[in-house]
Amino acid sequence: MVAGAFWLLVYGLEPERWDALSRSESIPPGLLEALPPADRVLEVAAGSGRLTCVLESRAETLIAIEPSRPLEVVLRSRTAAAKVVAGVGQALPIRSGWADLTVSCASFGPDAPFGGPGILAEMERCTRRGGTVALVGPESPAWFEGKGYRAQRFEPLRLETPAELAGFFGPRLTPPCDLLLKKIE
Repeated sequence: MVAGAFWLLVYGLEPERWDALSRSESIPPGLLEALPPADRVLEVAAGSGRLTCVLESRAETLIAIEPSRPLEVVLRSRTAAAKVVAGVGQALPIRSGWADLTVSCASFGPDAPFGGPGILAEMERCTRRGGTVALVGPESPAWFEGKGYRAQRFEPLRLETPAELAGFFGPRLTPPCDLLLKKIE
């Protein structure tokens, strides 16, 4: 709960720090290539657009959900193709079965209220049969594997984390390098 509160405060009060962190933690190209192709993509908790900017060139229609108003402002300034919508993972404002691919990057873990079965069920609800839910760099990948997700691990890109970010967020920063996929039946 404390960790979740920390992140909510960062997103709301220091969005530029979150943006700088997400820009310094690049997603491995192999992981991005492993995302299945899709016409309709739903990105949940899009943040400042680290993944959105990649997805918008690959999707015919992209909806990016972001609950933090300050991050939503940054996201809107970065993307021209995505439809940015305010919303939370526990109650996604998307009709059931809309997405071919529902994806989230470094956003959720196994514990409520900032993750858990409720958010996972919502993401799966929004994904059509035969579509895929993809989690990039989630907390506790083994928990998702226990829920039927198949894990792939990619070599993280080793970039120098700026000292200011390491001082604020802590020394154990790890870029997203796990990809967990589940085809919806």
